[in-house]
Amino acid sequence: MAQVSLAPPPVKNSDTGPAQDPAQVATERLKQLIAIGIALTSERELSKLLERIVGEARQFANAETGTLFLRDGDLLLFAVAQNDGRLERLSESEMRRHFAAEPLVLTQPSIAGHVALTGRLINLPDADGVAAERPYAFTRELDAVFRYQTGSVLVVPLQEPKGEVIGVLQLINARNAAGDVVPFETELEGLIQALASQAAVAIRNARLEELSFKDPLTGVYN
Repeated sequence: MAQVSLAPPPVKNSDTGPAQDPAQVATERLKQLIAIGIALTSERELSKLLERIVGEARQFANAETGTLFLRDGDLLLFAVAQNDGRLERLSESEMRRHFAAEPLVLTQPSIAGHVALTGRLINLPDADGVAAERPYAFTRELDAVFRYQTGSVLVVPLQEPKGEVIGVLQLINARNAAGDVVPFETELEGLIQALASQAAVAIRNARLEELSFKDPLTGVYN
């Protein structure tokens, strides 16, 4: 797991007032992360858990949209899509239909697929800035489908303690206090990775609990 860096540099913004104390910001972020971990481990229903993972991650990183994929062999299957309630142009139902119909193939050069295969986080300040020599690619195809504009991108693996990647969490368009799209802070990378690792454990536990209530012969839940 990536080392968690809790202390960001001092932040000063004319819209938000004087610089914030880095130690105070770090403490608040740590408290937030602990609370999120407790909330995730207490949710036993898988569908609700997946929604909560994306919701908590989006709020923690102040991301406009979030998508969660679960790995199934060489595919990434869509599980959850959420977006900021202010975005009327981007329909969550549209996102769900598209990703459910077209799972991501890991052999194709996508950002999410690369993260699933390598277990390494990717943080792009600008999605259009992916160098041609990178082993992954970003295209505007989905932006055209959803009438959307992708700016900053943060993609993290849902990785179990033994190293197995069971899914991918993708956050798009971090926003500052003024509502402008900005890069995801590098100081958040380790924290989001820690959140994703907690999420992976919670997903595994929820799956095991579901199996314990399922009749192996009929497939019916007891």
